[in-house]
Amino acid sequence: SIQIYADEVNAIQAVEELAEEIQMPLGVMTYSIAIVMGLTVFFVYRLHVMDRYTEWCLYRSLGYSERQVYSLAFREFGICMGLSIGLAAVISVVLCFTGGLFMRRKGMFYEYLLPEVLFQIVAIGILLSGIMQIPVVVAMKKVKTIDAMEEE
Repeated sequence: SIQIYADEVNAIQAVEELAEEIQMPLGVMTYSIAIVMGLTVFFVYRLHVMDRYTEWCLYRSLGYSERQVYSLAFREFGICMGLSIGLAAVISVVLCFTGGLFMRRKGMFYEYLLPEVLFQIVAIGILLSGIMQIPVVVAMKKVKTIDAMEEE
């Protein structure tokens, strides 16, 4: 009984030490991936915004206000973001469930929900969503009517 308890305490201590050692590399990896992915998505989205510039000028020529055109662009962004988050959630649930099954077969327990990691993901997502609005706002300031574009 005493030996089993001592083994349990030693095992818990070993796992805690390993968890502390792995937190730093995981943090670096998480933020590095977020930065690279964010920059990539930013530049791709910027190209998308440049492709839509003439369409937004046409909307302005038809009498839409700058705010209405921005609202259309923001709704499109929201729909794309919502679909992306939904697809990512479905894929994550499937992968976590599958990973949990494989780990249970090996006798390991799998933690499905990590609140601190979920908070990091949400915070990074909000930050990236805000950054994605910069090219749209800059483009909206340059949007003119078709008549004004032809005069230049």
